[in-house]
Amino acid sequence: MMPGHPTLKAMAHKIAAVRTASTMDQPRTRHTERRSFDRAGTTGEIPAVRLEKALEEGAALFRPFKVPFPYESTHDVFCLRDSRITNSYRKISLNGIELRVPGVDPHEKVDLRMIPDSEKGLTEIRFWHNGKLVSTQKIKTSSLIPVRF
Repeated sequence: MMPGHPTLKAMAHKIAAVRTASTMDQPRTRHTERRSFDRAGTTGEIPAVRLEKALEEGAALFRPFKVPFPYESTHDVFCLRDSRITNSYRKISLNGIELRVPGVDPHEKVDLRMIPDSEKGLTEIRFWHNGKLVSTQKIKTSSLIPVRF
């Protein structure tokens, strides 16, 4: 068994506690109990037992998170995303702010990964081109968010 996953006994205690807590939830409790402990569909297995068995065998869809290639950190995955095309001077414009992007030819597409840091008031912008991190810059978050009335 994996830590953090309820056993059948723990699930039964939770269902019993919910059942005795309120009579208003009786139809929902009966439905939950029926769905968790009745034999199901084509496999004929009890869903709670099937999940426990799959977790023990490593056959469940729960997998450890891995950062996909070519990205380097979780900041590249869980971030604000945008794309721009560099101008003739190898710069991009982001809300009126021109940012230099070294290592990228003019008129090439650049993917932006923006990671705001609310404590420092800065946003880290990571520039990606052809699957490679080419540059990183930090700018004030307040200059990125235009004021609209």
